[in-house]
Amino acid sequence: MSTITTSLATSQPALSSSQSPRILSLDVTRGLIILLMIFVNDVASVAQTPTFLKHFYGNGMMLPDIVFGAFLFIVGMSMPLAFSKRLTSNSLPQLLSHILIRSLSLIVLGILTVAGPTEIKFHFIDPQNSTLIKILPNLWSFATYTCVFIVWHHVQTTTKRGQIISLTLRILGIIAILYLSTIYRYKGEPIEPRWWGILGLIGWAYLVCSLLYLIVRNNPYLLIIATAALYGVYVLYRTGDNFLFSGDPASPLTWQPTWNNQPLWFNFRFTGETIGSQAAITMTGILFGTIFLKSSKIQSPQQRLSYAFIFASLLAIAGLIAYPSYGINKPQATLSWCLFCSAITVFIWMHLYIIIDLCNYKKWTFLVGPAGSNPLFAYMLAPVLYKIFSISDKLTDPNRYSPFSLGSESASWFGSQVPLAQPYIGITKSIVFAFFVVALTGLIAKRGLRLKL
Repeated sequence: MSTITTSLATSQPALSSSQSPRILSLDVTRGLIILLMIFVNDVASVAQTPTFLKHFYGNGMMLPDIVFGAFLFIVGMSMPLAFSKRLTSNSLPQLLSHILIRSLSLIVLGILTVAGPTEIKFHFIDPQNSTLIKILPNLWSFATYTCVFIVWHHVQTTTKRGQIISLTLRILGIIAILYLSTIYRYKGEPIEPRWWGILGLIGWAYLVCSLLYLIVRNNPYLLIIATAALYGVYVLYRTGDNFLFSGDPASPLTWQPTWNNQPLWFNFRFTGETIGSQAAITMTGILFGTIFLKSSKIQSPQQRLSYAFIFASLLAIAGLIAYPSYGINKPQATLSWCLFCSAITVFIWMHLYIIIDLCNYKKWTFLVGPAGSNPLFAYMLAPVLYKIFSISDKLTDPNRYSPFSLGSESASWFGSQVPLAQPYIGITKSIVFAFFVVALTGLIAKRGLRLKL
């Protein structure tokens, strides 16, 4: 306790007029969320997975349901610091260009990463070649992910030759993605955004909130109004002519999608969740993130912790107030889900802030640090490894050992079926896999390779 008290009283490093305060707990919070995202995605396939590790599709939320909302919040939480540098060095056209490119990149990545073809339209492949035919969908996904790394790679190079090589790779990657898009088929249909995917939804939230932030800047009252307006979009979407779900809105379990012959772009692409409540989470993160600016009146650790506690408590209370009207549901991004995820994220950051920035317990942060400093790389690396395992499984003897089998009731071991104690082995496998992805991200980052939009 004395360590915390001393830290609260004295931990304010001197900063130059151009220097932004470095809050390590922000990076660690981001890294922890990415680590959890990789873990919950992997553990979902484990046999006998406990309910609290599964998505809850009724009226409620479990750990996997919190992760996406938390990431939307941390995206907003980081934006004031990131924009503070650009607002002083970039013109408005440059800022708009940066926002549009980054948003479009995330949206494209989201579409590509959830595409999942059922067949590939190759004119020069023998349809009798069953081995090749069965791996083509996974091969397409692997090639697409590889092209993503090529197009959005970021390496530190100052030589003319290095810059030319980097640009050439980007152009070749774009051409390859365009070609892969032409041969894609899902049940005979060409590629289109059937779902934005996690990255695509983040892209829309980033676009909406960035444009609003350019208008309202760091004015807390205008930020609150902007956040309320985004939640208002969701409320309007759920009422009147735009109410697209059957059943009583007070009973979320009865909501069923009803397209009512509306055009697909209206019903799916621009819903009240995508540009309303989900964007509101990011906007809430922006509002909270302004306390880390040098211009903020909230500077001391005591002030930050007090503000964070009150902020999170008010969000939780608002979530309880909204609950009777919409319930808690992640797929439909109800108000309570958004508000509770935001509150939980703030509480997580508070504890990490005390442990890391105030008590100076930082040695353990290497476990999640690489995911915090290179989040997109870590997030994209996991499915690349999945595709490698999947292709290997289809090309080799099915009786041989496969990493996928550790999540099953039994595993093939050179011709024999060995029963596995599930879900314990599967959960352990998912934990090891998540930390392995983060560690590999760190090793690759040390070589100078990152993903940057």
